[in-house]
Amino acid sequence: MGKTLDLSTLKLSVGTHEITAKARASGYKDSEPSNAVSYVVRQTITFTIGGTTYYAEEGMTWGEWVDSEYNTGGFYLGYISGWNGIVTTDDITAVYGTDGNFVHEPHKITADTSYKIKEIGGHGGGTN
Repeated sequence: MGKTLDLSTLKLSVGTHEITAKARASGYKDSEPSNAVSYVVRQTITFTIGGTTYYAEEGMTWGEWVDSEYNTGGFYLGYISGWNGIVTTDDITAVYGTDGNFVHEPHKITADTSYKIKEIGGHGGGTN
């Protein structure tokens, strides 16, 4: 039975470009030596929340976005007073879409959309 020795893995991400290089030494018996390099260009979209521009990968859901490096605004998946969705850092406002409904984790982010911020529950009206 052949053995594989992983020598190195390098992953470099710059903006929408990602390069992964893996070097393996195989060949202890029947195996051939192998190396692999992959290059991925991530397609990004833009959208706004309360007038601030954010980026996401095309097809990304709100749940994926919240846990990604694109979430530079500190948004999180929250549960407040029986309501759950994408919450802002002040803990009382959340993101809602053009249809007037709050966005939730499985919803996909739509490119070039102006999402709003609105208070949760009976706290009052929304802003931008």
